[in-house]
Amino acid sequence: IVPAHNAEKYIAEAVDSILSQSLAPTEVIVVNDGSTDGTADVLNAMTGIKVVHQPNRGISHALNTGLAQATSDLIAFLDADDLWLADKLLMQMAEMKTMNYSGIIFGQIEQFFSHDIDPLVKSTLEIPKLQMAGIHRSAMLIDRASLDRVSLLTDQVSAEFLDWYLRAKEAGIPVKVIDQIVARRRIHGNNITINRGKKHLEEFPQVIKQALDRRRAAR
Repeated sequence: IVPAHNAEKYIAEAVDSILSQSLAPTEVIVVNDGSTDGTADVLNAMTGIKVVHQPNRGISHALNTGLAQATSDLIAFLDADDLWLADKLLMQMAEMKTMNYSGIIFGQIEQFFSHDIDPLVKSTLEIPKLQMAGIHRSAMLIDRASLDRVSLLTDQVSAEFLDWYLRAKEAGIPVKVIDQIVARRRIHGNNITINRGKKHLEEFPQVIKQALDRRRAAR
């Protein structure tokens, strides 16, 4: 499932990284979340995918729209400006088998500067030189039953995945992180986490506080 909003520059490369997997996915669903650029035209020209167009409602709504269309027992996500490595699904499926196809499998993730990033913007940013554990939507594989236990829809714009992940942990869903790189996160200067600046940083403590409040209330 790929949520896409104004992703004209990168969506084709993202989708191609799914379609070229060594273990082919059973279906690829791209949700065009009210894009005002050429995203819809790029998607409509592609084959081998299912495209859903909807008014702009935000990434969590787009994810839920894609999930409602999905028929597989195993679900993976890719942000429209990120990339999967060719063996992503193959490696994670092998690990998922050892977990009886129940739980969450993450892999490692690496970040890279997009070729079109403004040099001035690039000079203000720093990305890790080494891979890191990819507790990130683009690096995840999850079974549908586990996913259905924790709603994707949250109110946070930047921190929606952290909120979801904490709630998944609270629900007792098993998590495993493999050592191999499975996804690449593109840094282009217009990433939500960069553009939202202080507001983005403020959302993370709020999400963590909400998780602590839920834990106290459950005692």
